[in-house]
Amino acid sequence: MTEDTMTRFMVGCCPCCGQTVTLSTPAETRGEADAMATMECTCVNGEPVSRQANERKMLQEVFPDISPEAGDLLCQVADMIRSGDLYSGTSIKVMENVVAKFKTSGAAVVVTRVEKREHQRSI
Repeated sequence: MTEDTMTRFMVGCCPCCGQTVTLSTPAETRGEADAMATMECTCVNGEPVSRQANERKMLQEVFPDISPEAGDLLCQVADMIRSGDLYSGTSIKVMENVVAKFKTSGAAVVVTRVEKREHQRSI
């Protein structure tokens, strides 16, 4: 492997600020390296991009069975609560018997998955 190839995989350019970032793990392509650089960069413009990507990942872990569009909606609601456009206590029914509840805890927005399950039997 040449030195140029090693640099291409280990260094990315943050598109938000133009800084080069030495990556913590190697990337396979230039585009992947730049995307990883944005996630690892500490610039002011890259922070929202990194935060949104982390939020999407966390929401996917809590709601693995919802559509990507519903996941985007949950991210937008979290952003709107954070900015004050919506209030804490917002709930969205994302599936039959599954609700996403939003609340604030300090500067964080907490998203809770609530599943309604009723069990009934005749005796």
